[in-house]
Amino acid sequence: MMLNEKSIFLAAEGGALYRYNLTTATLTLVFKDEKNETLMGLEKKDDILYLGGKTRLFKFKMNNELTMLKTFTSPKGHTSFHQIMIIDDYLYVTVTHRNEVWKFDLDLSLCKVFKIAPPNSSSPVQYGKNYNHLNNIFYDGDNFYVCLNWLTQKQYGPSGVAVLDSEMKEVRRFEHGWETHNYLIFEDKEYVLCGSSGAIKKVNHPHKGGLMVDGKLVFEYDPNRVFCKDFSIDKDHIYIVGGSIKERGQRDVSDGVLFILDRNFEFEVEKVYPESGGLCGCLLVGCDFSKVGG
Repeated sequence: MMLNEKSIFLAAEGGALYRYNLTTATLTLVFKDEKNETLMGLEKKDDILYLGGKTRLFKFKMNNELTMLKTFTSPKGHTSFHQIMIIDDYLYVTVTHRNEVWKFDLDLSLCKVFKIAPPNSSSPVQYGKNYNHLNNIFYDGDNFYVCLNWLTQKQYGPSGVAVLDSEMKEVRRFEHGWETHNYLIFEDKEYVLCGSSGAIKKVNHPHKGGLMVDGKLVFEYDPNRVFCKDFSIDKDHIYIVGGSIKERGQRDVSDGVLFILDRNFEFEVEKVYPESGGLCGCLLVGCDFSKVGG
């Protein structure tokens, strides 16, 4: 796994981390978590790779193979680390179960905890009730944008975005999409990845899934078959990852799914990896130009 290879790291349910080689179109398992925790957040700086799971963060050295350098284990149990972004040599990690963003230095030392106001600010955060199911975090140089999968207390209803200043103080929040797992401003366009749990749950939003750009679904997939959670962009393509629809306890053996679009949002190919685990995160490496969606 040379660093100059054009690849995508794919984090999956069941503790699997894969590398998809963009040149050879091959998938390789590069890390298997002994605890089989769901893996989601991915970020890199130079030859260091960071990976998030339900209760732990991992730091790897990328040589011809991944070498584990350090592991951070949450002192608060099942925190559900979701997505990661590196800003000014700090890691900002969304901590879904606690409705918080945790700030780490690059050696995985916890520096600060930022609380995101739940839908009902007068009540305590309760997983599954009064929380926003935080997903990705994005920074545009002036403000942070935190993806609120549930904008209100109406579960599986509208989603939104909390906008925070450089000190992580909330400025405003707004509705955008439904069951959103990724929000990104890129080349002056708003990208949002919308999903739908309507195949197995009662939902309060359109039963559609796909990539939304500036409020318009530019690519749709069948929400009765697939749920997508992350995407990445390079100079030629958009890569969207997800998994086949299964109840939560069976997702570690769901099929991994990778959609590849061109930059005009035209569908090119779908890759399906049986029982690899639903793909929850992706990260481009070795590309001349890339924008991480997660």
